[in-house]
Amino acid sequence: MLLYQKIKDDILNNRLPVGRPLRQVELSDRYGVSRIPVRDALLQLKAEGWLVPHGKAGHIIPDLNWQEAEDLYLMRADLEPRLFSYAFEGIQADDIGR
Repeated sequence: MLLYQKIKDDILNNRLPVGRPLRQVELSDRYGVSRIPVRDALLQLKAEGWLVPHGKAGHIIPDLNWQEAEDLYLMRADLEPRLFSYAFEGIQADDIGR
């Protein structure tokens, strides 16, 4: 299982604390990996809305209820294909060649 998926699974199963900054050093110790894959996994989780920035402390797990999480998911499910279709219209043949 990828580190990203392990952290996400721990978020979903309440094995990581909500509202407390997630430290790369602590997570690297917990999962037995270096800080680089932890940083990459945290960035991916942040991009997907599982984490929110928390000043210089890094990231925290937001305190969302299931309805807020579902609303965010549904908005992304609607917006991402729509944005892709807008971008797709602007692709030219020379863009594909590159």
